[in-house]
Amino acid sequence: MREGNEEMFPFYWLILIVGGSIMSTLTYVSWRKYKGEKRAKQDRQNDK
Repeated sequence: MREGNEEMFPFYWLILIVGGSIMSTLTYVSWRKYKGEKRAKQDRQNDK
């Protein structure tokens, strides 16, 4: 049973790195979209 766990260790690192990268990217894109929409709304109000 110990050998199977040791074989899975690199797989856990891979999952952690890929999952972390995906989460970081989604967070960054969401933040940029939020800021862009906020700026666009403010620009529209200033144009009136």
